[in-house]
Amino acid sequence: MTKKKPFIETKEYKRFAEFCDACIKYKYIGVCYGAPGVGKTLSSHHYTNWNVIGSQLDYQLLSKVVEAATEEIVAANKIFCTAPAEKASRISLDIRDLGYKLSYGKAIYQAKKSGIEVETAMVSDFNEVKLIIVDEIDRLKLQHLEQLRDIYDRNDLAMVFIGMPGIEKRLSRYPQLYSRIGFSHEFDKLSKDETHHILEYK
Repeated sequence: MTKKKPFIETKEYKRFAEFCDACIKYKYIGVCYGAPGVGKTLSSHHYTNWNVIGSQLDYQLLSKVVEAATEEIVAANKIFCTAPAEKASRISLDIRDLGYKLSYGKAIYQAKKSGIEVETAMVSDFNEVKLIIVDEIDRLKLQHLEQLRDIYDRNDLAMVFIGMPGIEKRLSRYPQLYSRIGFSHEFDKLSKDETHHILEYK
């Protein structure tokens, strides 16, 4: 079994986390862009604890989701989703499925701990979600972006779109969506000094 590599919280990661925190606080859509390999996806996984939470939701059967749930799911309130390369029209269904599994898994886990019954009808898609991060946003066309805007408009949450440089300019062509964007963040590569420090001390 391979040992999990530790995540190093660089200055750029901390800037990214502050950006996401601000999106949650003001319930905006944020856009994060940067060149390939700078750490956008890894930072998103770390910020959302998705290596843990995602693995607990990665089941078709809800009973399996409950079986896999640990104490960490109680604190979870963020979703990470990668826009599919194919069948991008499913992006809305994929996100709703993740939202429902998170809400359901959390509700049943807490109920079992408390020894009470939970009505599954009372569990909604996003009642436990504060932030949805969508990676590879460049893959989506306007109709798919409109699905995301509809989720944002109908729920009391924030979103972060992650993509390549230039995505912020592309999104500006869609006024209805662009009017919801409150923050933009460029994920930059490590400075020479920080790279040297990490290689020497980490």
